[in-house]
Amino acid sequence: MSLSGQTHIDQNGIKSSVVSNLNANATQARRYEVATIGYNSRHWQYSGTIIIELWHTYYGTGYEKYHLEVGYGQGANNTQPELQLVESEGLYHNAKISLGTAIASGTTYGGYDNMHLPVYVDVRYYSRYRVKLTYQQTRVSSNPNKDQITIHESPAGTDIPDFTPDLVNNVVRGDLRVENVATFNNPSYDKKARFLRTGGKATSIEKDNVSIYFYNEVDQIIMSRFFDNGDIRIGNNAIVDGNIESKKVKVTSDPGSFPDYVFKPDYNLRSLSELNSFIKENGHLPNIPKAEKVETDGQDLGLIQQKLLEKIEELTLYAIKADLEKNDLEAKVELLLKRIEKLEKSNNE
Repeated sequence: MSLSGQTHIDQNGIKSSVVSNLNANATQARRYEVATIGYNSRHWQYSGTIIIELWHTYYGTGYEKYHLEVGYGQGANNTQPELQLVESEGLYHNAKISLGTAIASGTTYGGYDNMHLPVYVDVRYYSRYRVKLTYQQTRVSSNPNKDQITIHESPAGTDIPDFTPDLVNNVVRGDLRVENVATFNNPSYDKKARFLRTGGKATSIEKDNVSIYFYNEVDQIIMSRFFDNGDIRIGNNAIVDGNIESKKVKVTSDPGSFPDYVFKPDYNLRSLSELNSFIKENGHLPNIPKAEKVETDGQDLGLIQQKLLEKIEELTLYAIKADLEKNDLEAKVELLLKRIEKLEKSNNE
């Protein structure tokens, strides 16, 4: 049967309907309600799978194909109908399928409400589209019940804000392939969600209840982790070709490596004459890398901070020793002065 630019076909239970002339108003995007689905996801459905196809029919090529699932367990008990873009071809992609909010139809089945789910076609930017819906539900003119669908033959468009068209879930561009991008309507964060795998060593991006992380599946290690609170943990080396700006940097130390060992009685502190000889021979302080090595290999901030503190503590010991020697020398000078004064008095008598 053909009605006003729409065709309904029933091929042994597989039915299809076409709605035409879904236009944007120049640059003003518009929304059209093309179908209302009657379903009850608390019970088995005759078929909860609906195929929705969009054809760009105006100034260029464009095609999108969606899978809509409103079967048992998809739309009840805190679950949602599943809508997925599975194919996208052509040059122009200016339409998408949107789902409205499911509402109770006023009828029940098995003690549970039957639901109405609006299906919209959104069209933007001078485009004109034709939509084809393929389904197994029984088509009715209005108020669809469980396992029924109403096709709106001449829907009136309403203005909506401009939008970004959907991206297909299976995309191949160059050397990168992304497959089966997941949409979580009722996420269970106690399980990992693996949604990307790269070549070479199998590496996944995974999500748990506190973070997203890169996981090396061959070596079974987490390489880097991005926490929900903004923290980042890198499992090995981070190479930055540029500047790093930070309010705070924390560098941890191995036990016994912090330079308080300088103040222990058994620490071998060079004499100043030995230190002078070392500097003349090597051109740098002991335990401090040469300039050439730092310029070639860079410097370990944690290690260099420890060595600088080591030198500060050694300098403190040199200063304390010099002060003690100065005090001892002053005491000896004072004693000598008293003896000289006493000798002078004896000579004058």
